[in-house]
Amino acid sequence: MSLRGVWLIAAFLVTTSFFLFAQAPGFKGEFGSVLKWQCGSSGPIAVTLGDFNGDSKLDAAVVDGTGGNVCLGNGDGSFQAAKPFAAGSSPIALAAADFNKDGKVDLAVVNSNQPGLTNGDTVSILLGNGDGTFQPPVNFATGKNPNAIFVADINGDGNLDIVVSNASSNSLTVLAGKGDGTFTAEPSPSLPFSPKSIQSGEFNGDGKLDIAVAGCTPMGCDFTSTANNLAILLGNGDSTFNQPLLSALSGQVAGHIAAADFNKGGKLDLVVSYFATNVSAPEGTDVDVLLGNGDGSFSKDQTLRLSLTKSVSALAAADFNGDGNPDIIGANQGALMELQALGDGTFTAILYAHGTTGDSMAVGDLNGDGLPDLVYATGATLNVLLNARALSRASSSVSLSITPSPIQALSSATLTAKVNSPATNLTGGVTFLVDNRIVLPSDTLVA
Repeated sequence: MSLRGVWLIAAFLVTTSFFLFAQAPGFKGEFGSVLKWQCGSSGPIAVTLGDFNGDSKLDAAVVDGTGGNVCLGNGDGSFQAAKPFAAGSSPIALAAADFNKDGKVDLAVVNSNQPGLTNGDTVSILLGNGDGTFQPPVNFATGKNPNAIFVADINGDGNLDIVVSNASSNSLTVLAGKGDGTFTAEPSPSLPFSPKSIQSGEFNGDGKLDIAVAGCTPMGCDFTSTANNLAILLGNGDSTFNQPLLSALSGQVAGHIAAADFNKGGKLDLVVSYFATNVSAPEGTDVDVLLGNGDGSFSKDQTLRLSLTKSVSALAAADFNGDGNPDIIGANQGALMELQALGDGTFTAILYAHGTTGDSMAVGDLNGDGLPDLVYATGATLNVLLNARALSRASSSVSLSITPSPIQALSSATLTAKVNSPATNLTGGVTFLVDNRIVLPSDTLVA
């Protein structure tokens, strides 16, 4: 496809030395058609990525509330048939990491509690065999009804630790890793509300990992209260945390949370999504961008309406368009919305209609091109969105022309930049420089 931007430049002086440069526009969005792959026989609740068989290709692991499956990746965005693995009762979240330092990727699976089932309120550790299979699960106790997990070295001893949020006991479970796949329970921080999502980050500049927790009322997520809360627990570097710093959130029920430096301020910022039971509660389709102050506190910068028809069910932050600024992806049951960061804390939105999406999303390079791709799970299907930016970057070119030519001094001229690209979704503008120093007015692309 070819696009043009045309400018009429009046009364500029043409010198004997003339140099013209046009800056090519960017992609409007990075993702093409969704690729669908079967992974298990029932609907996955959560998905994570890892190289479970050591072939340097990312694989997918999912849990569906009754069990789990691994689908090995082929390195091109496709996956092989599911291989089941056992965990505890009602598995609802999971994370992939090497917990015993043997070079093989393991799994940590969060098991909620359901009446009549055993092994609930636990985290199951499944040590990887390096071939896509796992050893039998070993369970570690959590609080009541755990619902989210992150993995990081929170005490700086070189071993990976686990933090789990507990929805019904209003607490966090901290499991300090020993480096051999086993863990020691550390003091459990209490929260003044029911946590729904957690995120690690270094929020106050002391070099120690902290925790951000988003949740709802002390009685749980009842979908009617506006007394949502954000808690920041500053880490002491030894698996313990200070009392939570609390902030009020604006949405109906906090849903998901992600951290990145959205305004290039050198401090981690947060983005929080909200949940609503129906479209009559419009804040359910919002996300709040909270800019970090560098001391563990945050200032609400803006509320972004995603123009989605239902609540945001998954959230991710990464530099999807390669401009050096972390972008935001929000998903719901029907569409994806990409918020492309402009580097100053503001965003431009792009909507993708990709059918039903799930409550979990993972980001990784699924086809080995060095670009972040997306995978989310719905039904028994892995939905893959490959980043198409490599095609545009490799194949696009810009050709320039000037009419009339030659140009008379102090006369008008039309400058045309023709962008040739196989992509059909280019957007943005073209900037002209004369003599490599004068920036002429920019304009948007026209077909």
